[in-house]
Amino acid sequence: MGFHLGRPVFAMIALTLCGGVAIWLRPATTAPAAQVWTFAQAHADVYQSLAPGLEQQLGGTLAVRLIPNNALNVRLVSLLMADRSGDDLPDVVEIRQDAIGRYLGPPAGQIGLLPLNRFLERANPGGIGVRLQERRLLPYTKDGQVFGIPRDVHPVTLSYRADLFAEAGVDLETPSPGLDHVSWADFQQRCMKFQAYWRDRGVRDRWALDLFSANADLLAALLLQRGVNLIDSDGRARLTDPIVVDALLFYCSMVAGPGRISTDSVASGRNVWSKDLEAGVICALVTPDWRLADLRSAAPGLSGKWRMIRLPKFSPADAPTTTWGGTMIAIPRRCRDPEKSWRVIEALYLSDAAAAAQIRAVGILPATTLAREAMSLLEKPDPYFRGPPPLRFYADLGPQIPSQVLTADTAFATAALGYVLSQTVAAVGKGASAADPAFRATVLEWLAARQTDVERQIRHGRLAVTAE
Repeated sequence: MGFHLGRPVFAMIALTLCGGVAIWLRPATTAPAAQVWTFAQAHADVYQSLAPGLEQQLGGTLAVRLIPNNALNVRLVSLLMADRSGDDLPDVVEIRQDAIGRYLGPPAGQIGLLPLNRFLERANPGGIGVRLQERRLLPYTKDGQVFGIPRDVHPVTLSYRADLFAEAGVDLETPSPGLDHVSWADFQQRCMKFQAYWRDRGVRDRWALDLFSANADLLAALLLQRGVNLIDSDGRARLTDPIVVDALLFYCSMVAGPGRISTDSVASGRNVWSKDLEAGVICALVTPDWRLADLRSAAPGLSGKWRMIRLPKFSPADAPTTTWGGTMIAIPRRCRDPEKSWRVIEALYLSDAAAAAQIRAVGILPATTLAREAMSLLEKPDPYFRGPPPLRFYADLGPQIPSQVLTADTAFATAALGYVLSQTVAAVGKGASAADPAFRATVLEWLAARQTDVERQIRHGRLAVTAE
């Protein structure tokens, strides 16, 4: 007697039963011993290469989860605000510097990340840090509590087309008269001479630099070179500081007007930037170490034509470099096992193997004091650059980066400065002079208006914390 519902239905039931049995008999999946969240493919690749040695210590697998940066922050903030714990959280998580403010806004005792002081003190009795550049810990510290370990230092240099500047007979490296460095004002004059040489030969679209004309990230980095954080550690906004006004006006004189030595090619997108590099429209760049990979991939045909030098200075007291960008790794306060999480950080951030792997894979200077293997990598010649290897250059500058302060409102202050930057560039482009006292007073009024906004934002944050 056949199945009364027909063979097709019988076959479907049989397949369902077989599938259920297969699922029931399937071995249970083993949860990873530790889970790290990161936003960068290059970081994930490095951690995967370090996983075998770490997994032996952990007694299980290391799961490296690659999550887009915005999604990572939205998800992590949601989990921390919901007071989730244990398996719901990563054991360690990487956070970009531009997102730090949203995590360090609350009082230190209410931050959803675990203070790491005890681990650092245990690893280095008598002083904080594990072969770390202590100054690099400052952006990730609040009220004396360290909430993140830096992955990098990101010292900043200037890289230029040595072939084109040499052809124009313009020397960017000899110190300015009476100084032991090149001043920014003298650098501007040398670049104008460079551009004039090429314009006299019919090359109209050739610019010395590529500076942002609306985004204030680079300007903020140059202010840091002068020792100015847009918001100090005491929460005081400094947009109306005379140093900020002077630096803004000078920067705008390089971006627009008769002293212009820059294009803003990068704002037009990567394809335009790449074409402008290859065509010699852009002949110099401000280069934190993370930007070299972008340069190489955007303009592979320019290998051997670049040379690296120190940043010019506004005054002799300025640092010879600054820092731009960064990443930290943190432990959620309510993670499964803080001790295990710290072992992951030691392996991925603080070990000799991690430092060497980071240099080999992405060419970025680690925040740790380097052991012999990593030090040897700094001396490896770089065919893309003339002169000393860039990594050696960065390693020499790393200990000299200025002290950086990040608060919950730093990103807002940088955006406010960017608004005034756009206003000032537009005015200079229409004939306003940075040397005109009346125009300086106008720019100061613009900055004062934005400072009021920033101070209101800071007060709002304090009221929100008090209400909690």
